[in-house]
Amino acid sequence: MDDYATWYDVLYNGVLVGSAALCMVQAATRRRERVAWSFMGLALALWAGGDIYWTVAFTDVAEPPYPSLADALWLGFLPAAYVAVVLLVRQRMPHLDARLWLDGVIAALTTGAVSAAVVFGAVQASTGGDTAAVATNLAYPLGDMVLIAI
Repeated sequence: MDDYATWYDVLYNGVLVGSAALCMVQAATRRRERVAWSFMGLALALWAGGDIYWTVAFTDVAEPPYPSLADALWLGFLPAAYVAVVLLVRQRMPHLDARLWLDGVIAALTTGAVSAAVVFGAVQASTGGDTAAVATNLAYPLGDMVLIAI
């Protein structure tokens, strides 16, 4: 691996670790939102862990295993981020009226429809391999769509 790629990886992974650390600082300093910021810090730490593992274990591997521990860490980001976003919204907007709930339901259903119509079919058609590989390939875009819906 050349020097540019090494520095790029160090910088990129450093930004992710720094982001997780900043969220943990927020968790330590914000009493009302401590749990929400802790979950966001956990989410970013999982993402950073996946990238660091991938960088260390598979940078020079021609055909890395799929799915791997990195995929588990990257996908672990999503549930922790869901919880963090819901808790932050709940803390900052404790009384949502019916119009906002309806907007949220419409956005979630629209996201689900787009996922089902476009993403699911495209990923399923282009993915081959065993069940774990197909499930992992579907989990990334569908998990992102759920996060956008939330």
